[in-house]
Parts: sequence; structure tokens; C-alpha cells
Amino acid sequence: MKKFYSILCGLALACGMTANAYDLVTFEDFDLCEDGHAFIPHEYDMVYSGDFWFSCNSNYGYWNGITVSRTTSNTFAGLDDQYNAITGGGCDGSKAFAIAYYSEYDANNSEQYPEIMELSEGAPFYPEYVYVTNTAYAVNSMENGDAYAKKFDENDYLKVIFKGMAIDWDKEQVELVETGTQVEFYLAKDGKIVKDWQKVDLSTLGEVSLIRMVMDSSDKGTWGINTPTYFAFDNFKASKTPVDPSTGINDVKVIGTKAYKTIENGQVIIVNGNTRYDMTGRVIK
Repeated sequence: MKKFYSILCGLALACGMTANAYDLVTFEDFDLCEDGHAFIPHEYDMVYSGDFWFSCNSNYGYWNGITVSRTTSNTFAGLDDQYNAITGGGCDGSKAFAIAYYSEYDANNSEQYPEIMELSEGAPFYPEYVYVTNTAYAVNSMENGDAYAKKFDENDYLKVIFKGMAIDWDKEQVELVETGTQVEFYLAKDGKIVKDWQKVDLSTLGEVSLIRMVMDSSDKGTWGINTPTYFAFDNFKASKTPVDPSTGINDVKVIGTKAYKTIENGQVIIVNGNTRYDMTGRVIK
């Protein structure tokens, strides 16, 4: 965690229709990763996209956390293929996506996890959603078994757990504490293995300073989880203010210069001067 706090930097810039929205994180802007390849983490490297930072830990060629991939293969033949998504690319046909590797050993011994944090010095944010799928590595293992893990049957599962975390600034040494909220997503369950991009609703996490990701599997041994603890994710969305679950839009009082949210004929609209917008941002004529 020392490395984590040592690289807090930057200033988050909001854009879009409201001053409270972050850009959709697509990883397309991460220019340290070439087409057809993955970004191989090195010590002190950091992964970032849009207004967010993604934990990336590496020592002596071994890594854990989150990295960016632009690979197009959806097969696995060896560890060089650990950066392949089972979809063969990013969400909606994009080139870039993230690969998360949860190392149970490093989590338990060094407090190193795949994590997402806003760049503006740990400012709180409100997660909305993210798209998730399996890696080719995990699918190959679950479908065929490998030297360490069993072939999955209808009783097995693999899941990722998104945990809300808050920064306790009142401690003499800054600490991360769990908020008590979490979202679980099954990458495999009931004999079915996810092989496409699935949207995961993260809004129930509420206000967080950081999202921590851990994984769990039905296949465990003496040393912990046997199944490869990898997954791919893309198109992460968050806001600076809570999203009203009844409307799907942010609770924003000011949009642009003089704007407000109201209900007209049973429909939530945003009025900015003489212009009226629906929930999707389209002008209402």
C-alpha cells in the first residue's frame, strides 16, 4: 500500500453534460500498450485511464493487479496468453481492455489487490457500472482442467467481488477501511461460463474512495484457489455524485450555467435556459 499512496497525483477533470460525470473509462487512451500486445508491468509502473488509476504491482518479472491489453486472440496455449480475453478484444469491438489478476498470496501477505481509485488524491466517487468477461486462461482451465485446477462441472463457480473501500484520513497513518458494500459477479456458475461482455451494476457500492477486487472459486486446495484468478473488464463508469436509481441520472442541481432537473408529464427532464433535455441528453423539441 505504500506504493499506492506514493503515486496519488493529478486533477480529475469532469466532462459530458453535467459537471459531475467522469468520462467512460475505455483504456483506449493508455498509450503504453501497443496494438496486438499487452502492457507488461514493471516495478513502479502505473496504469491509468481517464480520471482513474488502476493498481499494478510488479517485482522481478512477476505481477499482480491490473494491466492493459490490446491482444486479439481468444485462445490460451501458455502464460504468454494470460492477457487474452475470451472475447478476442475489448467491449463493443474496441481494441483496449483491462486484465485483472488477483493473487491470493500477495493479497494476504502484501495487501496487494486489483484496485480502482480516482486520480484526484483519493477523492470519493460513485461507481455506476463496468463490463466484465473471462480471460482465455480461466476458460481453458475451467473447461479442460490443468496441472493445478479441476475441470468445472455444474456445481463449480468462479466469481469476482467488488468491494467498496474508504480512506480513513483521521488515522496517524492513512488507512483503507471497508465500507460494508460489495457486488458479486459470477464468471462461471451452474455449468455456464461467461464468454461475452456482461454489464455489472456497481451503483449499490455507494460512495467509495477505492474499489477493491477479490476473487473466489469452488476449487480450492491447501494453498488457496486453484482456478486461474484472472478476469477482463472494460468500459468502467463512475460519477462524482450519487445516481438516482429511479431516474438513472445524477442528482445535479446545476448543469452548465443555470440548469435544473424537473418532472414534466411524468418524465424526468433537464432544463438549461430555454433548452430541455431528456434523460439521454437529447434535446426535447
